[in-house]
Amino acid sequence: MMRSKKIILLLLLTTSCSFFERKSIYNTQLDFEPQTQQEISALLTIEEGVLALSEKNILNAKKNFENAIVIDRKNPYSYFFLGVIAIREENPQKALGYFQRTLSLLQNKDFWLAQTYKYLGISNYILEQNKTAQSFFIKSQTLNSEDKEVEEYLKLLLDSSPGSSSGSE
Repeated sequence: MMRSKKIILLLLLTTSCSFFERKSIYNTQLDFEPQTQQEISALLTIEEGVLALSEKNILNAKKNFENAIVIDRKNPYSYFFLGVIAIREENPQKALGYFQRTLSLLQNKDFWLAQTYKYLGISNYILEQNKTAQSFFIKSQTLNSEDKEVEEYLKLLLDSSPGSSSGSE
């Protein structure tokens, strides 16, 4: 019987909208305990994608995340990172699909749920769906009250809401 292993990844991804500037990085574990060789293979492929992403090799990263989905369609992290890439490629509508799929696969993983809600908020913000964006940012903040980027987006949304001096939705 194969023992469960935790695959540790150093995720070098910024949390700013101008992705890949080195303001801050993820330094965390993918919270996933593979049970099969297929799941292990998918996680290793994701690890290669994260490395490519940290080296700003977007094409290779994208290829790895897509391959990981072929290997294991139930691993949420491939969808998450493809969503981040879709935002980077200025395709927030496509990003929404990836992040919704991520949400459907994540269970009780507060860090990753908070990140997914944040990026759903960013995608909706780009699409000028400010009320929807705000609701996702609030969900993210509920799970991770220390995320300064979420605070900044909420302030931007407050400043642009009707009744403020800077505009409306």
